[in-house]
Amino acid sequence: MSRIKKNIAANFAGSLWMVLVSILLVPVYVNFLGVEAYGLVAIFTTLLAIFAVLDMGLIQALTREIARLAVLPNSAREMRDLVRTLEIPYVGMGLIIGLVVVLIAPWIAREWINNQGLSTQSVETAVILIGLMIATQWPISFYSGGLIALQEQVVLNLVNGAMVLGRGLASALVLWQLEPTIEAFFWTQLVVNLAYLLTVIRLLWRKLPADPQPPRFRIDLLRGIWHFAAGTKHTAHI
Repeated sequence: MSRIKKNIAANFAGSLWMVLVSILLVPVYVNFLGVEAYGLVAIFTTLLAIFAVLDMGLIQALTREIARLAVLPNSAREMRDLVRTLEIPYVGMGLIIGLVVVLIAPWIAREWINNQGLSTQSVETAVILIGLMIATQWPISFYSGGLIALQEQVVLNLVNGAMVLGRGLASALVLWQLEPTIEAFFWTQLVVNLAYLLTVIRLLWRKLPADPQPPRFRIDLLRGIWHFAAGTKHTAHI
């Protein structure tokens, strides 16, 4: 089977696996947490969707440039410099977004959420954890984009599938054996998310071509692709 066919099959199987895991685990979560508490998960997905417009087109630019450099000779150093150059603003943006959510958590708990079965303090804590989850979830897309550009969909989908299952089972186990609260649920999700992020970071850097020099932030690379990234983001929202 060709590499392209393997990648297509891996993407299909990975997507199907994540859907199945979600379908199977949602009733378990609702059983332990109740519908109102689990509804806070919708806040997390809503905020991720809202903030997605702030990715500045950097993932598209990363995949385009890595795919271009991968077929060129002696491009290892530039490829590694490119990842370092783009990861700094991208990860920084995720940290800023997470911090903003943490800071406005009392307002979100008060104005966005009509909680009846949960205390205001419990909801506020959950929103703070959501902000921390966004800060760890946000960069995963960046490093995944780099792996896709390197044609590493098979290993990426294996990692994604293992992490989604692990996150789900860990959350269910904590709710069952330790504490069936929304705070415990989000704490577990946060810990696994952090492990997920560290895994894809390490995986991307290991899959990049080796070079004796450490990767550097290069403003010339950032300037060179900034117009493409901004143009891609503009086109995506037309």
